[in-house]
Amino acid sequence: MKPPAVTNPPVGRPAVGSQSAKKSAGGTQPGDGIALAVVGAGQRGTLYARIARRLGAKIASVANPGATRRDRFGDEFDLPPNRRYATWQEMLEDSPAWDAVVVASPDTEHAEPGVAALEQGHHLLLEKPLATNPAAASQLAAAAAASGKVTAVCHVLRYSPSGRALADTIRQGLIGQVTGITHFQPIGWWHFAHSFVRGSWRSQADGSSLLEAMGVHDIDWVAGLVQAPVERVISFGSLQHFRPEHRPPGAADRCQDCPAEPTCPYSAVRIYGRFLDHPLYSDWPLRVVTPEATPAALAQALRTGPYGQCVYLGLNDVVDHQTVNLELAGGAVIDVTLSAFWEMAARSTRVLGTRGCLEYDGQHLSWFDFASGERRDITPQVSGDAGGVYASGDEGLIRAFLEAVRAEDPSLVPSSVAESHRTLKLVWAAEQARCSGRVISLAGPN
Repeated sequence: MKPPAVTNPPVGRPAVGSQSAKKSAGGTQPGDGIALAVVGAGQRGTLYARIARRLGAKIASVANPGATRRDRFGDEFDLPPNRRYATWQEMLEDSPAWDAVVVASPDTEHAEPGVAALEQGHHLLLEKPLATNPAAASQLAAAAAASGKVTAVCHVLRYSPSGRALADTIRQGLIGQVTGITHFQPIGWWHFAHSFVRGSWRSQADGSSLLEAMGVHDIDWVAGLVQAPVERVISFGSLQHFRPEHRPPGAADRCQDCPAEPTCPYSAVRIYGRFLDHPLYSDWPLRVVTPEATPAALAQALRTGPYGQCVYLGLNDVVDHQTVNLELAGGAVIDVTLSAFWEMAARSTRVLGTRGCLEYDGQHLSWFDFASGERRDITPQVSGDAGGVYASGDEGLIRAFLEAVRAEDPSLVPSSVAESHRTLKLVWAAEQARCSGRVISLAGPN
């Protein structure tokens, strides 16, 4: 038994890039004639703008409170001074003629500019999470429904070619009925220390939980692989390691002064020093630490900034290991685990079926058929260097959004505000379960 060609999208999720071949043949790009305004000139906002420009869109303005990032963004995209704004309010009040707004500001600042952009009649691309509290998420969902505009939340796992192939294989019934999904997100030891101990996401009270900031990607994707509502949720997790009681004897407050630094796996000196001139990490995360990627600038940033601090100071409160279990109508069970304590690696997903199983590592997809006893590779061919699930997913996301804006057809984007709102309700139920130690029952569709 040979697997059929994986070309169609899963049920309820339109094909990403389905119009691109026709447009390429006609000599046009999906973003031609589309002008974008960007809120947030950080790593994600800049990346989305770069992809959109490569696909033909025009970057028309930017809003960012920090002048350094704002001007770096403005210079890269040739924006005149009067199109560089300190606040998104100023940008929307000025309201030049653009078609869509990209909101890539900090997590707690997503909903308000998103609502304002929709109410002004703009299409909206919004970085995840949708919001960090239920009231803001509901307000944004209501504004999106009332506007009729194209909305896309950046759940990029939905858009990678291999991820869509996995979903399509399930839909075609090749493994029979799905009985369970096991999914692992290895955050990576230094990535967790960078983002969730030293970085902007270290305080749940000031920003997001681990599930809101990162696990929302995983829950959004795996929960959508099976077309059945979630009925019960439970979660376990805690801040196990990055606590003052685990600080080495005699450790200093900064890695540059610490006698334990040579053997500490979380040494900022070693972690960031390796990223100077690195083909991948010299942009992110190094430029988050210092805008100038030189040894002298890095040393100064580690001496004065948060990224040179000891990870055991107790300045963080986000869990470093968490497991979520979702029980679906019909009995299938999904487990999602996120952990700091692994190498930097791709997510791994195993889908268990009554006639076979699937194994996926973010790029490669294999199918084992119980009847034949054979394993087959059904990874789709991707032209060029896809750069992994995030790179190919980012590209697919922006392409789908631009095509939907051109067509003024919200149905062309699978990760709408409404869909993301459903995901966030699962995330919040999981956090409620973790904090209370209870199984959370969900009534009605989700």
